[in-house]
Amino acid sequence: IDVAFVGIGENGHLAFNDPPADFETREPYLVVSLDEACRRQQLGEGWFARLEDVPARAISMSIRQILDADEILCIVPDARKAQAVRDCLEGPVTPQHPASILQRHPGTTVYLDAPAAAKPDVWIPDGLGEDAAFARTTHMGVVAHPDDLEIEGYPGIVECFGRDDRWFCGVVVTDGAGSARGGPYAKVSNEEMVALRRKEQHKAAMVGEYGAMVMLGVTSAAVKDPARPGVAESLADLLRRARPEVVYTHNLADKHDTHVAVSLSVIEACRTLPAAARPGRVLGGEGWRDLDWLTGDDKVALDVSARESLSAALIGVFDSQITGGKRYDLAVAGLRRAHATLDESHHLDATAALAFYMDLTPLLTDTARDPGAFAQERVERYATDVKDRIQRLRRTETRSR
Repeated sequence: IDVAFVGIGENGHLAFNDPPADFETREPYLVVSLDEACRRQQLGEGWFARLEDVPARAISMSIRQILDADEILCIVPDARKAQAVRDCLEGPVTPQHPASILQRHPGTTVYLDAPAAAKPDVWIPDGLGEDAAFARTTHMGVVAHPDDLEIEGYPGIVECFGRDDRWFCGVVVTDGAGSARGGPYAKVSNEEMVALRRKEQHKAAMVGEYGAMVMLGVTSAAVKDPARPGVAESLADLLRRARPEVVYTHNLADKHDTHVAVSLSVIEACRTLPAAARPGRVLGGEGWRDLDWLTGDDKVALDVSARESLSAALIGVFDSQITGGKRYDLAVAGLRRAHATLDESHHLDATAALAFYMDLTPLLTDTARDPGAFAQERVERYATDVKDRIQRLRRTETRSR
């Protein structure tokens, strides 16, 4: 063989040699069984309409047959392959990442498009190895922008703070380039703002003792594109590696498009995982719309009064936002205090700070349930609550004749 054209799969397969691959067989061609991840990739790329339609077996060149070629051209498109590219081309050569064997062929040339070449910015504050850092995760926050974690993910952060048996992993999806800015930051360019907000986010991860900090660096426009190429896939990979018990994200009634797009991506990512690998709970927090209107069990109220100084320090790290003209520090503290007092009219305050969440977990247990209808049901229950109260209390109008 003069030239072999090959690709890398989302699970690191080379041709159709799935992990763990046989590096030793001398058979030139193999009939191989395709694992579910490989079959789902074919489904996701649009080759088949249903998973049941994807063949369970395929004919493939063996690893040795590929390596016998004088030249190997490996072509990898799509953000969904980014993690596999990283594992196979930068990690050790192992049958668990079949395409990693290409590192040993001097005639290999790899062609990547920009999304496939993009790698998540992963930072481990205490210097632990990446795999071990993800493996210890118990709580994860997946949010749109730098500083969203410290607001909507705070219950998880404070739950894990100062403990060795609980660890928080933060994931920020966008690069934060489009934030409002004023004061000393008024003339900061988008590129400078991205670097600045990354630095601030890393500071917050250090202050909050996060177990891992991941920044995907996707543009807000790309996240708001309904196709969102690679976003849910990247999140699914992180969820597989971390296996968190609880995930904090945005609620579906938020009025910020990017927040809702990230929430939808989290739901989509969780749904692609086997049921046993999904988080036990997914909660959507308050961002650009309060959740005090949720009724009954629709509203999850979490006590966030612990370590108020930690909360203030975490939000205060983001000087580009606060000094730049958005007083999130005062707004968040005030909102939580207001919730603690105004949530119950006939009971004394039980805490000094409450944060409200929309429980999104039912969308994981029932994967056929439409997220839009799910949110609408909660709005309708609120509308019914208002209507019923007025009807119950209004004076009956009578006419005298």
